[in-house]
Amino acid sequence: MPMKLQLTLDSPSVEDCLDLVLATRDSVDIIEVGYPLLVEEGLSLVRHVKHAFPDKTVLADAKIFHSGGYVSEKCFEYGADVVSVMGLASDETFRAVLGVAQQHAGHVVGDLAGIEGYVARALELETLGVRSVVVPSGLGADGAELSEVSDLGEAGNAAPLEALRELNEQLSHVMVAVVGHIGMDTIDRVVEAEPDIVLVGRAIVSASDPRGAAAALKAKMGEILRRVRPQGCLRRARMSAPRAPVRTSRPPTPMPEFAPPTSRTCRSCRLSRHAAWRSLPVSARGHTASSGTPS
Repeated sequence: MPMKLQLTLDSPSVEDCLDLVLATRDSVDIIEVGYPLLVEEGLSLVRHVKHAFPDKTVLADAKIFHSGGYVSEKCFEYGADVVSVMGLASDETFRAVLGVAQQHAGHVVGDLAGIEGYVARALELETLGVRSVVVPSGLGADGAELSEVSDLGEAGNAAPLEALRELNEQLSHVMVAVVGHIGMDTIDRVVEAEPDIVLVGRAIVSASDPRGAAAALKAKMGEILRRVRPQGCLRRARMSAPRAPVRTSRPPTPMPEFAPPTSRTCRSCRLSRHAAWRSLPVSARGHTASSGTPS
């Protein structure tokens, strides 16, 4: 199982998000619709991304803490393949989300940010049936490892890269993802710790050439991994956990009905004329428009 690159979207507009995914889709394995974007744009953005790029795994970073069954149901209904649940959430919340995920052939990731003794919690989540966890890298903006501040600047324990190795040794069936200030200047240390998934945001999103930045990071990851483990990662080879599925067995979630536009063109009509949308096959667009009126 190769190491995966996950793109964290935090652009201010849907159109910019589509542009980023279109530019980087050859290098990126997982597309994360970040929590701030979910707050700003709502779950409709998840639907737009999934309809535009049905071959990509789409993660809704909902950071579920309670009402897990309801929130996760909505995320999956809008096309998410994966939803995130805070590791601080109760076991009951995780069970509820896992039950919904199973109904939708989806996947659950536990976010261990801010947890003391996160290895113990990761083992508990593995027992519950969670097959993926994400930990902060413990890297600061300057690339230096931190000891008391996570990548989001929150008080609490960070996860130094050395600790990723402990997770790899302890977990048998859980993929480990790492996030926080990861770019070309820090990717070597991150990959040497051998996570299964590397989350990158600003290093790609804010690059003058996002396509080139994503391609360079993916190539560098492969180069370092081959040097660290020339025979391949034995842990990943043993893991029975499947990758987050792309649901091809059921039709895409239908686009919502839109009221006729009034004084301005609706967002979906603007998206249907967007360059990223037009470049895709008609079957992948999920919505068409003519003269600014939804079909």
